[in-house]
Amino acid sequence: MTDLCWQCQRNNESVYRSANLPDSIKSEAVQAQEEHLAVVRKERSLYNSMIDDAKRVVANHSISDLSVHLLNSRDVAMHYSFDFAQPTQVTHFNQDLCIF
Repeated sequence: MTDLCWQCQRNNESVYRSANLPDSIKSEAVQAQEEHLAVVRKERSLYNSMIDDAKRVVANHSISDLSVHLLNSRDVAMHYSFDFAQPTQVTHFNQDLCIF
């Protein structure tokens, strides 16, 4: 089991299997992995930016615990992230209430 994404695993396998192949094939395998990692870095940067924005919202609005508020009673945006490798239970929000 690995914590690498499917594309990283596939690219790494291509690099490993190209050991005894011509340099052009090795180069293609390495380039594919580098291109994938460049995209991953951009995604990670965006994700970290969203987290920082959510932290600022929490700090600016003095949100310290979850409580019930009227829907859209605060002009804020939050970021929710799920690890789909773990069991996740998502609550159903009443349309008149929002929980912060």
